[in-house]
Amino acid sequence: MRTSHLIFSAIQFLVTLTVLLAGAFFILIPYAPTMQSYLGDFFLGEAPPIQKLGIVIFGFGALCFFVLFRLNRTTYLELHMKGCRAHAEEGLVKGYVDRYLHELFPNDPVDSDVVVLKKNRLEVIANLPTLREDLLEKIQHDLGLLFYRQFGYSKDFCLKVKLA
Repeated sequence: MRTSHLIFSAIQFLVTLTVLLAGAFFILIPYAPTMQSYLGDFFLGEAPPIQKLGIVIFGFGALCFFVLFRLNRTTYLELHMKGCRAHAEEGLVKGYVDRYLHELFPNDPVDSDVVVLKKNRLEVIANLPTLREDLLEKIQHDLGLLFYRQFGYSKDFCLKVKLA
């Protein structure tokens, strides 16, 4: 699982948990008279405690927004060809990998992901139904040819395989 997906899932869990806890809190307020008086004093009191709470909540929201914005931006593979440069989106490369794996395993669903690492290195993560050494070498060779023919990519790439 990519780091961005993991962090997004964690933030989604925290937000959902916060909403559920807030809902439960407001459902149970009528059954706690002392809590009602504490809440009345809190909201009718001076502004600084409320401002501090607002600053904390706003800061958390801003941090979540910044993290999600940075993790969900599109990554491009920069290709250097004779006389020019080109950029290919991760999704385009993933489409070629998915098509190749679907041709290789037509009866099995194969999930894959492509990540552009530092220095324009590719990392291909694939969930394969079966794995044999000769098949792994074939996949590595064919993907290398595919990347070279389609994108002019001649660098090494990392192939990570998970068994489904």
